[in-house]
Amino acid sequence: MIVARSNDPATERKLLKAGANHVISPTAIAGHRMATQLMHPSVVDFLDVVMHSGEDEMWLQEVEVRQGADLDGKTLVECNLNRSLGVNVLALRRRGKLNVESGSISDARLEPGDVLVAIGTRPQLEALRQVA
Repeated sequence: MIVARSNDPATERKLLKAGANHVISPTAIAGHRMATQLMHPSVVDFLDVVMHSGEDEMWLQEVEVRQGADLDGKTLVECNLNRSLGVNVLALRRRGKLNVESGSISDARLEPGDVLVAIGTRPQLEALRQVA
């Protein structure tokens, strides 16, 4: 995995052609953050508090489903991870494609190699890792 930094949008295509998997532009990220702060200040404040508020700090992590794990072959509805572990699954990456549509995520039967993008505390995410 190669991640490159670019300050000039014109170089992004060149870096990808040279072999980078992802190109990050700090200037673009800062611009998006400023625009979001102006348009949706409560959302930005919520994320800042939830993601960086001390001992109950929330984390976003990827958790891969292993063959034979408790989650293997079940749907997210059947697993009820929010109730049982306290985590929320926000997205599902299957065969390289990221899916964030709640209905299709919750009804999808989990397979080995699926990657769950979940939010929770460190202990909650560790518990998810154990059952995945």
